[in-house]
Amino acid sequence: MAAAALVFCASVVQVGWGAGPYAGGHAERPRHGVPPTARPRAVSSRSQAANGHQFAARQPAAARQAAAWHDDQEVILNGPQAMPAGDLLAPGMEEVYVDGGLEPLAPDEAGLVEGGWMPGPPAGPGCADDPAPVYGSGTWFWNGCWYTQLDFAMMLWTNIPDRRVATDTTTILFNGQSQTVGTGARLSTQSPAPRYKPGSRLTVGHMLGIDDTNRIHAVEFTFFGLFDYDATAAIARSDEGLETLLGQSGTISDDVPGFDDAETQAVELSGDLDSLELNYLVRSRPAADRLAMHPSGDWVRYATPSKIKSMLIGVRYVSWDEAFAYESRGADPTMDRGRYDMQVGNELIGLHVGGSLLDKYDLWSWGLRGRLGGLVNFADRRSRVDLVSDGAASARSESSSDESLAFLAEAGLFGAYQLRPRLALRASYDVLYLSGVATAADNLGLGPVFRPLDLEGGTLLHGASIGLEKIW
Repeated sequence: MAAAALVFCASVVQVGWGAGPYAGGHAERPRHGVPPTARPRAVSSRSQAANGHQFAARQPAAARQAAAWHDDQEVILNGPQAMPAGDLLAPGMEEVYVDGGLEPLAPDEAGLVEGGWMPGPPAGPGCADDPAPVYGSGTWFWNGCWYTQLDFAMMLWTNIPDRRVATDTTTILFNGQSQTVGTGARLSTQSPAPRYKPGSRLTVGHMLGIDDTNRIHAVEFTFFGLFDYDATAAIARSDEGLETLLGQSGTISDDVPGFDDAETQAVELSGDLDSLELNYLVRSRPAADRLAMHPSGDWVRYATPSKIKSMLIGVRYVSWDEAFAYESRGADPTMDRGRYDMQVGNELIGLHVGGSLLDKYDLWSWGLRGRLGGLVNFADRRSRVDLVSDGAASARSESSSDESLAFLAEAGLFGAYQLRPRLALRASYDVLYLSGVATAADNLGLGPVFRPLDLEGGTLLHGASIGLEKIW
């Protein structure tokens, strides 16, 4: 009789377990007074597939809101510590992107994508209506359908070729003969040093969905530009007079009417940058959130540190224009003066690829990004020379164009801080380099004929930016 009663009790206990949320599992003793139903864990589609998708089949809809708890998991009570399990969810956690309207592109039979999150029960520690406080969450990162990034940038134009334009001269005796030589005071294309100039970067993107490897697919449009550079420099005669160095030989021996024996000379250099791009982006998702217990016994939810990778391919358009003005005035400007104006334009279009690596922590993140592109450069140049020599005025002009292959490289170091669940503060330092472009310094010349269009120059810009990212 005693043996029969023992078998009957065991059967009743087994049936009771089969009707609960841990159907088909083993019994779990409560740890430190926290009921098992307050401690859910994430379940991926791979683990469900390995069990023949029996997890969803064995449980009613309400019971499937909780997950089993392993015997080897412990709760640390001496401070806010994380659970050892890497895929734990907080009570009350909603599945990522559901509230933003996103649906997986290719869900598996169990309805969850690989690495996705299993919704937890709407219960906190010991109370069905008390969800765990959220200190941080991976669901704050790219949780929505649309995103906008607006940055204010300050960029510096550097790497300007050093081309000599003019020099001050004096007369010296050498071997008993008088010679005119430069004094060292001179003008060059680097004399008008551009400063940091403001611009902006605007990105608008749409998240298409999540694939079966748990990656977000998105299409985005980016504008980067409104940078307008302008700088001037001047020089005045201190002895014999100013001589131009833009003649055919590039020395003071060249005779260039209107630009020799001048009293004052000045140069102005300007540049303008604008860029447009349309990209297809694939980005990984953060790891599932974790739980921690405070000494008070309260559960809290926080984001798991994650490495997030992204790749993109897209179409890129870049417009880089430069202008150079050179003016000379003699002792009597009505008798001797000259002005040389030149504009070069580069319209580049082609493909680029890129990627980023992001280290995401609870509320802040930082990472590196880079892009490389091969583009076709449609370049042109327009030049005009106006001069007055001994009171006689004359003018000449030209226009030329050519095409060539160009190279684009872009890199940046960036960081972000999550101000609100869908609002982040961003900052970055970026470098942009263009190779195979026409520059003003490489195309200067006041010889009898204009020189051929040169497309072998390079341009480098770098600077910092700060802005906001909004998800909706």
